[in-house]
Amino acid sequence: MEMRTALWIACAALFAQSAGAASSAVAAKPSPSGFGTVDFEISCNPSVEAEFNRGVALLHSFWHDQAVLAFEKVTSSDPECAIAYWGQAMTHMHQLLASPTAADIAAGAAELAQADRAEEKGPREDAYIRTLHDYFDGYRPEQDLSRTTAYAQAMEQLAKAYPRDLEAQVFYALALLASDPPADVQLLNPKKAMAILKPLFRRHPGHPGIAHYIVHASDNPQMAHEGLKAARQYARIAPQVPHALHMPAHIFARLGLWEDSIASNRASKAAAEAAGLHQGAENRLHAMEFLEYAYLQTARFGEAQEIVAEAKTVQPSDVNPMYPSMWGAVQARYQAMLALETKDWTMAAHLEPINGGNLTS
Repeated sequence: MEMRTALWIACAALFAQSAGAASSAVAAKPSPSGFGTVDFEISCNPSVEAEFNRGVALLHSFWHDQAVLAFEKVTSSDPECAIAYWGQAMTHMHQLLASPTAADIAAGAAELAQADRAEEKGPREDAYIRTLHDYFDGYRPEQDLSRTTAYAQAMEQLAKAYPRDLEAQVFYALALLASDPPADVQLLNPKKAMAILKPLFRRHPGHPGIAHYIVHASDNPQMAHEGLKAARQYARIAPQVPHALHMPAHIFARLGLWEDSIASNRASKAAAEAAGLHQGAENRLHAMEFLEYAYLQTARFGEAQEIVAEAKTVQPSDVNPMYPSMWGAVQARYQAMLALETKDWTMAAHLEPINGGNLTS
């Protein structure tokens, strides 16, 4: 590691440790559900409310394959619950993770059609459904940024129409982050999202989406220190969710808190493995990627090599097909990162293309 980089990390770590100590005193209590606290008012049978809120909490933590099961359970019990079909469609959008596949678009459109036909919905729920139509209807891959922008604009109108609807404000903030233009060096959308989320975080410290999206909004060098409190709390809010356990590491890495990053990603990896899913290795792979980097930054080269070796045992079929580029992209980064960070130029010169994964994104 270069001396200038080492000095920057040392300074960042001292600052972050101080901020972390201050934030620990106000950390949210662990959620009894393990997924966080959500209260989304719906017009459906009261018997499905708890499962619907569980689905929304999972949606906020990007555990889409589990969220869709919760929403399907709702529609199985109450087929006329329109907003639950909206929830199913939302699991195919993958904001901040990946562009939707052709299968995602087909599924989302079908679920929105069911939402349109279902009878149990009020004006506010109908507005959520119509807003999501702005993204899915006639979607083409080359239009993804324009579609996410149109969706964000529609969510802005929904949030203005229902200012007391907490979920509308939170989903609008997420839409701003998802529609952030690649060349937005002024960070206009992240700053706008933070202006929405920070006051909400003080009033709703157990809400998974608020803490999660603050971390995403501040996942840049200029704003990383603003996300440290939310990063530390998010893992406590949703301790059963692999992504919630991993996400704080985005801020820890920005601030040079390598031991915290290691602990965060070890916990995420363990939760992903404990889930016992046939598919879903994307959470495990992402945590391992951050683990390798943290090990390399702390000169724990043997443990970094173990991560690379373990990653080779994960097959493309282990990853959810919702994320077709995930396996190839991270497998390529594992080996390249090890070679570059250890300055093993012989290894770097002999890196070979990764086969079996889509590397388009």
